[in-house]
Amino acid sequence: MYSNKFKKTSNQKTLLIIVGVVLALLVLLIVLEKTKVINLYSKKQPTSTEAKTTSTAPTAQADFSDGDERLIADTSRNEGIIKDTGGNLTDIPAESQWQKSSDGKITVYTPGKDSVVKNGDTLSGSSSLSQVSFRLIDDVTGVIAQGTLSVVNGNFSGSFDFSTTGTNGRLDIFNSSPDGIESSNTEIPVRFK
Repeated sequence: MYSNKFKKTSNQKTLLIIVGVVLALLVLLIVLEKTKVINLYSKKQPTSTEAKTTSTAPTAQADFSDGDERLIADTSRNEGIIKDTGGNLTDIPAESQWQKSSDGKITVYTPGKDSVVKNGDTLSGSSSLSQVSFRLIDDVTGVIAQGTLSVVNGNFSGSFDFSTTGTNGRLDIFNSSPDGIESSNTEIPVRFK
């Protein structure tokens, strides 16, 4: 008799738990329907398409306009180059001015960090790779020169030839694998005269 009573009490508790869970889900669905988070009763789309946010930051969307007609920018420009001079190094600055890649495969001697770069200046360094890739970027146009330099007897060098109206930029020297993945990145902030 004790065993039957225990089973009956256990079954009642299980039934109460199931009923409680079903009621909680029902209440949750009703609350979500009333707050228009979900739509259970009709197949129509919600009437409000405004995004809900909890952010208190101001938004520009309320003041957005299409603006005036814009002129098409002239994108025909000659991209600059760095003429490969075959690893011919003339002046190597002090080691404290060198920029090295994190894996040590590329060391850039010139230009130095935050130096002024102009036509005729030299990009030089050493590398354990067979060639290095470069990208010269300004703060107006973006990429103004890119290409590769050969590494000859462990050294690379080239002469800048580009035009820019920018004042600041960056020179990236890196290894580019055949599948386009860049590694051994060295980024040098530069200025333009």
